[in-house]
Order: sequence, then structure tokens, then C-alpha cells
Amino acid sequence: MGVAVYFLDKLALRAGHEKDDDEADTVGCCTLKVENVECVPPNHIKFDFLGKDSIRYENTVDVEVPVYKAVEAFTKVDARGKRKGPRDMVFDTFDATDLNKELKALMDGLSVKVFRTYNASITLDRLLAEMEEADDAYADKTVDAKKADYDRANKEVAILCNHQRSVPKTHETSMAKVTEKLNAM
Repeated sequence: MGVAVYFLDKLALRAGHEKDDDEADTVGCCTLKVENVECVPPNHIKFDFLGKDSIRYENTVDVEVPVYKAVEAFTKVDARGKRKGPRDMVFDTFDATDLNKELKALMDGLSVKVFRTYNASITLDRLLAEMEEADDAYADKTVDAKKADYDRANKEVAILCNHQRSVPKTHETSMAKVTEKLNAM
């Protein structure tokens, strides 16, 4: 579980819950499959999977050597020593519910979601503080300039959390109406 918490902390991944057969095959920290991670020597891990709302998460990160070695082991054999295939879970001894129970045991109310929100909040706070410290005339900045700084910091947090704009559910209908109007011209 320590490696999963490390990923939650460093990468702000969602927990990931098991899906029904009729749901999209999206992935989170606890539902990572061997095919979703690649260990790249000496200590990089490449992630590639569909996250919430089927938004692709593709990222290569430097990790601590013990984390790298653990992931390397978790992608090769399961807890019983059986060789893993590409569709096998990286973390085969616990799921998101187990992880949330452990977090709650550490601190009442703590969950993966709270962990993610905290990371996003402290990252935004740190980025805004860094912008203010780097600019001696920050107090004299216009509201528009400060808003631009906030938007830049907020964008960094969105990148951390893999928040991207997805195609709206009404996109196809809207495009059909536009096409119909164009054809009528």
C-alpha cells in the first residue's frame, strides 16, 4: 500500500474502483494493470491509461529507487509468486476500499479523495506564494495581472490532477445542428 500512497501523493492519481462489464475500462491508482506501467531504468515509471471520463493519463516520472524496485516486482509476480500478464493488477493484494480504510485509520475522515484535494490545494497555495515572492511589486499589480497569475497556477494544478476538457455529451447533437444550418444556407 505504501507505493500506492506514494503515487497518490506525488501524482495525485484517483483511487480507481472496479468497473462493471458495461462501463468504460478506466483506471486509477488501485486498478493499475501491468500494461499501464513501464519501468524505465534507472528509476523512471511510465504511466499510460485512461482515467476518469476516459481521459488519457500519460506521464513518465522519476521515483525513489525503492518505489521503482517495488513496482518492478509488482509487475512481474503476484503475492502468491505467480507470473503476471499485461491485464493483471499491479496491486493485487488490496483495492481502493482497503486503501481508504487504511487512510481513515490514520486520520478520521482521510480518504484518497481528501488526499487529492489537499495536494491540489497546497500546490495552488505554493505556486501563488512563489509568484508573489518572485515579484517585488506584486502588491501594485492590477487585478487582471493577479487573475492571470491565478489562472497560470490553477492550470498547473489541473495538469497535476489530469483535469482536461473532454468533449461534451451534447457535442454530436450540436454539430449535427450546425451542419444542418450550413446545409440550409
